[in-house]
Amino acid sequence: MNLWLLRELSVRQAVSRSHSGFVRMVGFLSVAGIAIGVAALVILRSFMSGFTGAIRSSLEAVNPPIHVYAPGGGPLGPPDLGLVEELSGLVSGASGVVAVLERPAVASGAPGTVAGVMVRGTSGDAGSTVIGVRLAEALGVSPGDTIRLASAAGARAGAMGRILVDTIMPVMVEEVRDFGIDDYNRSLVSTSISRARALFRDETAISSIGVMLERDADPTVAAAELDSLLRSSFVDGGWPEYMMAVPFMSFHTNLFQTLGLETAAMTVVLALITVVALLNLSSALTM
Repeated sequence: MNLWLLRELSVRQAVSRSHSGFVRMVGFLSVAGIAIGVAALVILRSFMSGFTGAIRSSLEAVNPPIHVYAPGGGPLGPPDLGLVEELSGLVSGASGVVAVLERPAVASGAPGTVAGVMVRGTSGDAGSTVIGVRLAEALGVSPGDTIRLASAAGARAGAMGRILVDTIMPVMVEEVRDFGIDDYNRSLVSTSISRARALFRDETAISSIGVMLERDADPTVAAAELDSLLRSSFVDGGWPEYMMAVPFMSFHTNLFQTLGLETAAMTVVLALITVVALLNLSSALTM
């Protein structure tokens, strides 16, 4: 339909002198109601999309977009890292591979403060140690202070039957960061993989392999493509099991599903408001 003709008919119908002032007022109010409803719907969609994008960006700043795990969560080694690095070159959007070592430990800061933490070392880290804001508050430390990390990897039984932990590593906190996720803010200690290996007494340990992606790449599509390559490589090699590529968003499925459900529900409510305004306008024009 000709948009110019449609606009002219709409304006003539709305401001026609044959209508009483009351009818014109009802028409204008109904049009305003539709405009407000549509504007609210657009603003809601933009706000929720931006909010979801902010959460995703916070997660991407902490996690590689794709994680590769061994079957059953077993340890990985340098040959596995080399294989993933080779296959990731065949995945569209992949920009690099990093080794990740993530294990639980105990941290202490100011006298009398102790917290259970998750130490994550990555090969792409320059060596700085970053902790979450909640963890910094719990340990009473700030950038420049030193915390002590203790691991059960070096635990041994003493002569009196006591458990002695001699793997205690002092680490200086270079940065206190708000990771955007409360669980990370309370427990995450991010550092280099060399420091994490020294803490856990394993010079070749890799708990997972992270695959980095270009900015516009889709983690879900890239993970499915890499998973297929891993499956083919291991099946052709005669192995009954193979490493699995998982997008980082799958670790927070409930969060993104909740945000999606909330967005859908609010969209339906605002759409109903717009429909009510449209019906009012139709009734006014009919009258």
